[in-house]
Amino acid sequence: MKNLLLWILLFPAFLRGQENCLNVRHDEPLEANNIGALFSTNGQKFYNGKRYFKVPYLSSDSPSTIYASSPWIGGYRSGKLGIAFQTYTSDQFDFHAGPLGPHAQIVADGCSDFSKIWTVYGQEIMQHIEDYADNQIIDHPWPSIYGWPADGNNYFLQYNGFELPDDHRGGWADFMDLNGDGKYEPDQGEYPAIKIGGNYQIPEEMKWMVFNDAAPHDFSGGVPLGVELQLTAFGFHCTDNSLLNNALFNSYKIINQNDEPITDFYFGHWTDYDLGCPGDDYAGCDTIRNTEFVYNAFSFDGGPGNSLDCGNHIIGYGARIPVQSMTYLSQPMYTFNEILIPSNTPTGCYNMLRGTWPDGTPITAVGNGYNPSQSLPVTRYLYSGDPMDHSQWSQVTVHNTINIKTISSVKLDVLQAYEPGRVDLVYQFHLDTMLSFNLQVGVMRRQVDSLKMLISLGNLSCTSFPFCSRTMQCVWPGDFNRDSIVDNNDLLFWGVMKDASGPKRNGNLSWKAQLADEWVKTTTDGVNYNNGDGDGNGKINTVDLDRYLTHYDYKIPGFEKKDKYSQGDDIKIRSNHFYEDGRLTGLQVKSAHALPPLLGMMFEFEYDTLYYQLRSGTDRQYPLTTNMIIPEGSTIISSNYPIRSLDMHYGFVKTNHGSVNIPTEYVFQNFVNGFELKNGISVADLPDTIVFRIKNISAVDNNGNDLHLGAQPLIILKNQITGVAPVSMTDVNIWPNPCHDSFQVNSDELTDILIYDIHGRLVKRILSSDLNKPVDISSLISGVYVLQVQQSSRIYKLIRQ
Repeated sequence: MKNLLLWILLFPAFLRGQENCLNVRHDEPLEANNIGALFSTNGQKFYNGKRYFKVPYLSSDSPSTIYASSPWIGGYRSGKLGIAFQTYTSDQFDFHAGPLGPHAQIVADGCSDFSKIWTVYGQEIMQHIEDYADNQIIDHPWPSIYGWPADGNNYFLQYNGFELPDDHRGGWADFMDLNGDGKYEPDQGEYPAIKIGGNYQIPEEMKWMVFNDAAPHDFSGGVPLGVELQLTAFGFHCTDNSLLNNALFNSYKIINQNDEPITDFYFGHWTDYDLGCPGDDYAGCDTIRNTEFVYNAFSFDGGPGNSLDCGNHIIGYGARIPVQSMTYLSQPMYTFNEILIPSNTPTGCYNMLRGTWPDGTPITAVGNGYNPSQSLPVTRYLYSGDPMDHSQWSQVTVHNTINIKTISSVKLDVLQAYEPGRVDLVYQFHLDTMLSFNLQVGVMRRQVDSLKMLISLGNLSCTSFPFCSRTMQCVWPGDFNRDSIVDNNDLLFWGVMKDASGPKRNGNLSWKAQLADEWVKTTTDGVNYNNGDGDGNGKINTVDLDRYLTHYDYKIPGFEKKDKYSQGDDIKIRSNHFYEDGRLTGLQVKSAHALPPLLGMMFEFEYDTLYYQLRSGTDRQYPLTTNMIIPEGSTIISSNYPIRSLDMHYGFVKTNHGSVNIPTEYVFQNFVNGFELKNGISVADLPDTIVFRIKNISAVDNNGNDLHLGAQPLIILKNQITGVAPVSMTDVNIWPNPCHDSFQVNSDELTDILIYDIHGRLVKRILSSDLNKPVDISSLISGVYVLQVQQSSRIYKLIRQ
């Protein structure tokens, strides 16, 4: 009954804050150094349906050491057990984006506003510091710094579009408080920073996100604790310091947002380790170093016949097999165990956080550690022996090779009301290529000790690469055409630049301004070829497309994309069937005439989604079978078969610097079943004109020349949607065209003709009685207009000079 009353109290806040967005999540990779790792705003790490803790990180095809991970929390509030845990999930979560207000109330619009990851780069901070030091005025504000979610930031609303909740307690993201007033004041030279080991640091890349467990626990079914977690993930790019270059730090701020304490509180991590190929991994722990780790059972990590392909698109490490570790830096590791006995019950998972098996059986230091009803030495640490010493208890002596899934924890004991706790940890990748696989655990111990020493000395610095200032020609990985956004048009420039080579960059793959030496070649419109080198290895090839896919739709800070509508007679939209219920069928996008030889082309189809919806997708057709790539959502494919999709983008580019000939009436897109009115919309609700059009069209030849193609919109009058028979097409002659103050329309068919501007607005009507007479358009501004024959819907272009 008490749990029911608790839910009754929480439910109104849940409805206000989390309705329709319980499963909202946002994923972003952190690519600061030799590790690439994915983080999500719902607490999950390294997992979005595929593994993403990749090291050494060269591309999305790099091998991975961890498949998935997530924090677990458990404790008692008002004498009742509360717990939140997740494993693999895409639609059921215990944690949800957003902070909590007082009394563990869910913040209204919290998950929509806070389903975001704030990112700042070290070079932005350094430029900010230099900017302020110059004259104590910030002349060039960085949005990432001015929009940082820190206490007292008066610029937060301006840069984020919403306010940080005034009544929030427990603090926000870390920052360098230069004047000690507790308020974040970027205009006074203050900046984001992270405190670790008692010292503030400026990493290469820093990400901050916030989530909570106050909403229904769809995954575990447990009772919420009302805890807010803020995660800062960060790393250092240090090619001259392998310790830092192979380390990824996570700092959790844990806030009890209730009026009462939470007792017997544990914070843990569930992790599915896959060290390259799964199924041949051993795990262990080092209680002296507060470290858990995974290592390989055999001397080769791969598939049959010494292949690196493990199957299912998984890549092994071959003969050079690393050790992956996770070390708790701020507290002693309380327990380490393996998910040997499946348990998704709240009590069973809490038992694992507190150092037993799910059924409460203690861990015993024999065999696999599960020995119920036997009097044996009890421990909280599974496989705590040295794997290199076969007289000690480890998986080497037990020989139970499985796909390792682990749980470890730290004990925070009591979380006082509104007082934040903190857990710092670090992931490290260990590999000495001069040593065999069974000696890498020794490398791990030395490197964990060395990193802890650096942290205690506050010495997490390394030789910095020169950063790219605002006045330089900076490279943003994936923005091949240097237009401040990664979109389909970048593929055209990649096709032009492919196979070129030049000086290497610094090896960093993050979405930030990268300093790069200029290459010899530039495109016809002045873009240096160094922009096409996505991964910075000095070569432009298909590997660079990984940066295009990873950073797709990323924008340079401050950039706002504006759609372009290029009018012309090269591409046309046709639809000859209009129905009384508003349906439009037979709609096609095709060439109006034979186009110049193309290396590639891109465009987007646009319609009014307020009124219409696509019935069953669009068939997209492509002119070649080989040496061509096609953007399809967040992937790239190579095929000329018709592709059925809801995607309104069309595009292709040749990969061999060849060209494609497009004949007259070639159908690019065929909306087979056309469009229908959305639910709740009737024909009476339609505007007087319905416009379908092409935007952001781009095409280049194999020399990189912009072909300046244009498209005709399809404008349909509301009163045309009256019958089921195809309309007739009548030729109309317009002269002179281009014209100045007047022109004449000659037509044998008596019908009104309508003139629209490029935005689809009706600007003039020519009555049927005025056909074959001069038409005065002196009141219209210069530009491109569309003439539509009212009876047939046939359209023509008119240019007013």
